Amino acid sequence: RILLLLLLFLSVASSARAEETLAVWHAYRGDEKIALEQVLAEFGKREGVKVEALQVPHDAYAAKLTAAVPRGHGPHLFIDSHERIGDLEERGVVAVIPRNFAGSGEFPDRALEALTSPAGLRGLPLALKCLALYVNESLVAEVPPTLEGLGRLQLPEGVVPLAYETRNMYFHAALLHAFGGAQLAPDESFGFRGEAGVRSLELVQRLMRAGVVPEEASGAVVGELFKTGKAATAISGPWFASDVGPSLKYRVVPLPKVEAAGAPMRPFLTVEAASLTPRGRDSASAQRLLAFIAGEAGADIRARVGRQV
Repeated sequence: RILLLLLLFLSVASSARAEETLAVWHAYRGDEKIALEQVLAEFGKREGVKVEALQVPHDAYAAKLTAAVPRGHGPHLFIDSHERIGDLEERGVVAVIPRNFAGSGEFPDRALEALTSPAGLRGLPLALKCLALYVNESLVAEVPPTLEGLGRLQLPEGVVPLAYETRNMYFHAALLHAFGGAQLAPDESFGFRGEAGVRSLELVQRLMRAGVVPEEASGAVVGELFKTGKAATAISGPWFASDVGPSLKYRVVPLPKVEAAGAPMRPFLTVEAASLTPRGRDSASAQRLLAFIAGEAGADIRARVGRQV
């Protein structure tokens, strides 16, 4: 009888492991979404583990994570940019992993630095992303070297020289930095004040009044303007390539210099990372999934299919 109970217990435990389903949350769209799904499918095939991906809209992403994970719900693993990783750690969303976690030594020091806390690593880096200038080659033969020069382009009626999210601080920061400003002062107090901030905002106002950039432009509007040839250039990140698609002939160049500042626009660098939740930390399969997504096999698919850097 004892032997029978033991065999039954082992059978149930084995069945539970075989039926384990890993949940992954992300906000990817387009080719990046397709690439991630291929990575997860490949891992599932190799490991014999079911992996379910949930795409969450970017605007609701942080709120859903902070509402679900601390209560023991939500994903085993999620993908997000590094700038709010500290806040998510404090809220109990991120599970810290050892600094010598599998494969962590293969990444650039600066990428790991963005994910490091005193307790350890808050995830593994997947991609490095920053803003650049997308140029419609059918409308712009030679790219002006300055931001103001874009406004002097000779374009067809109804085409704006430049489209970007003017009311988004992540985008405006590139202008603020050109004028020598910063969002945070060295003592981590509010830094967006003084002459640099004023001059950067005044420049945007002038560009709007001159019709160089649209006054109201969300990410979806910027994408639509550029795809339909209503914007000669657009400022966005690598994710924009998935939205534009293969039909439009364009190229990508560094952000231009700002004449009024005498310096180039300098965007933030975003480190996109995959992180474990407390549920994921307690699952050996989820730990292997983290190493696989960020490792060579996962990176190969993400680079070729999702065009991630």
